[in-house]
Amino acid sequence: MDWVHCNSCFYQPGDTEKRGLYFTSCGHLYCKSCLTFDNNFSQTCSVCRKQYVVTQINSEMSEDLKENFNDPFNYLNKILKVLKFQKEHRLRFFTHNKQMNLSYQTYKEFCDKAQNEIECLKAKIQRLQEENRHLKQLYYKFHDKSIQTPLKRKSPFNFSPVSSESVYQMSSPFEINSQQFPQTPASQTIWADRITLPSQHKTN
Repeated sequence: MDWVHCNSCFYQPGDTEKRGLYFTSCGHLYCKSCLTFDNNFSQTCSVCRKQYVVTQINSEMSEDLKENFNDPFNYLNKILKVLKFQKEHRLRFFTHNKQMNLSYQTYKEFCDKAQNEIECLKAKIQRLQEENRHLKQLYYKFHDKSIQTPLKRKSPFNFSPVSSESVYQMSSPFEINSQQFPQTPASQTIWADRITLPSQHKTN
């Protein structure tokens, strides 16, 4: 670690004289000599003039303080691995979202088309209902009119009145029969046998 040095006298741990280095809570480094001389036990940083707490730099430091002295390339490699890992998952998630968006657009177009067809069918149903209602009105109107004015039909049992004169002028049954049935020699014989006029008795 060629960059580690005392922020006051610029002492480095590789020098011949062995001095302990201390890490302040304000983020500065001091050797043991400068820490005692510069601060005069006042615990005030000579660089930033802030109050501080010191920790000696050794293997017994806490892990979060040790990280400040580790090789940054190790962190870069870890960061690159983390970036690669996150990039792969981000790309996979992006691809999934893209496919979902395409599917959404396809289903949306299908739903819009189906909705338009539904609206057209509703309008057609409404027209048919109005037409059906109009036809019913015409039917009931014609039906009521036919009931109010029934057609007159001649009954086979209706007879016109007959006057007495017409009755008197009617022919006798015998004349009707003779007119309806033509007289033949055989029929004359039959009628002569069947019809016998009552004989007239002379009064003494």
